[in-house]
Amino acid sequence: DEMCNMGFIDDVRAILAAAGTERRTLMFSATMPRAVMRIAEEFMGDYQVVSVRPPAGETPLTRQIFHETSDSDRFEALCRVIDAEQDFYGLVFCRTRADTDQLAERLADRGYPAEPIHGDLSQSRREEILGRFRKGRITILAATDVAARGIDVPDLTHVVNYSLPQDPETYVHRIGRTGRAGKRGAAVTLIGPREFRRLMYIAKSNGFTIEKKKLPRIEDVIHSKKTRICNALDEILVEGGHEAYLSMAGDILAEKDAEDVVAALLRLSFGDELDRKSYREIRDMDREGGDRVTLSVEMGRSQGLNPRKLVSFLCRRAGVKPFSIQNVKVFGQYSVFTAPGRDADAVLRALNKRSKTADGRPFARRRTAKPPKKPAKFRDSPPTKS
Repeated sequence: DEMCNMGFIDDVRAILAAAGTERRTLMFSATMPRAVMRIAEEFMGDYQVVSVRPPAGETPLTRQIFHETSDSDRFEALCRVIDAEQDFYGLVFCRTRADTDQLAERLADRGYPAEPIHGDLSQSRREEILGRFRKGRITILAATDVAARGIDVPDLTHVVNYSLPQDPETYVHRIGRTGRAGKRGAAVTLIGPREFRRLMYIAKSNGFTIEKKKLPRIEDVIHSKKTRICNALDEILVEGGHEAYLSMAGDILAEKDAEDVVAALLRLSFGDELDRKSYREIRDMDREGGDRVTLSVEMGRSQGLNPRKLVSFLCRRAGVKPFSIQNVKVFGQYSVFTAPGRDADAVLRALNKRSKTADGRPFARRRTAKPPKKPAKFRDSPPTKS
């Protein structure tokens, strides 16, 4: 399908027209756009379409989230996403070749093992970078959409949309790079204030639910780095090989306090990475303004609900816009979500007016306490005629 988009459609037709009649032809695409289907109709005769879909109710392997921040904080936001993960190994998608070069350079300046990959690279350079990436010597690839088509690495933990894709189909191809072979992954999209509607269009076109999350806090990043340091030390102690330093360690500890020595060694090895003052705050954008209120409703997966159905239900019942409902989580017998503070009371009134639980509890309420252990039975009353 990408060959069609790149202008090779006439070449594809010429090859198929010249091919022998006794042949087997297969076409593969994550999205099966109209251009591919036209080729099938023209050259494949009595063809069959094989579509693979996950079973109903199955939890997707790729978690889709987005962070909304100012354009000036986008790079810092990316660093937060990377730092907050124990083992980040992924693709960061940019719009142009120049963008990938610039981003990879900025990441490398920060000490991240990153390289760019795009169409201007020679084949030997491309293979060298991919070889290092597959061996884990590079853990971040800044890539364009076209260059990433030939990358097949099954263990990617993350795909980051540093720049929004041009169309919904490209988004599908991007996030399909993670969550493969039964392993879970995350697709993270970074957007500026003016890109929200375009992201929602992409989500709606693909039938996806993309959850808004706050950026990792500075405390989360420092905690993650501390955990990585402790794990690395544990591995050294188990594997050995540090015996050559034991004599020197004994001499140092004979004269100085052990805690001071360890702290000084950590400072020597990791600089200011564990110092909160070395990080600057990133303002998390909230398009609704003001505080958000967490609400819950007394229905969940047991009633056939999923996040998309819940948002649709809330919009239909409470008359709110889809983007105003965020942080949706559906559990077995109940669900929670957040709504703008100014709309919370109106949402509660609308939901409790038409639905109620059999034992008299409110169908919807502010999330101030843990849900009752006993599942609620509810009945859906028809609207009252005025």
